[in-house]
Amino acid sequence: MEKKKESSSNDVPILDITDYFIGRSKMKAYLKKFGIWEIVINPSAPSNKKGKSAAQKEAKKDNITALKFLMDGLPSSVKESVGEYTSAKDLWFNLESEYQKARPELEKTDQES
Repeated sequence: MEKKKESSSNDVPILDITDYFIGRSKMKAYLKKFGIWEIVINPSAPSNKKGKSAAQKEAKKDNITALKFLMDGLPSSVKESVGEYTSAKDLWFNLESEYQKARPELEKTDQES
């Protein structure tokens, strides 16, 4: 019997352990489409100033959007185990680490292509 894949309600790619590296590429493209990939890999440093600049406010909004998309792209079973995140970068790299531990042979295959 074929296992039914989960899907998100808003076309966010699902990051499934069985094809994580394909899902990761799709998620990266999805985030790029919305112009928020950069906030995942290179977020701006928080400021200690009382008044936030427009760029800092935009970065905070982009982080929230990216975090929502990443969470929407997680299968229910993974979503329940990842916990709470306030940073899209932290979630992204935690997922990378966890999926690579779970399926190290996929990482080698991904790096070769």
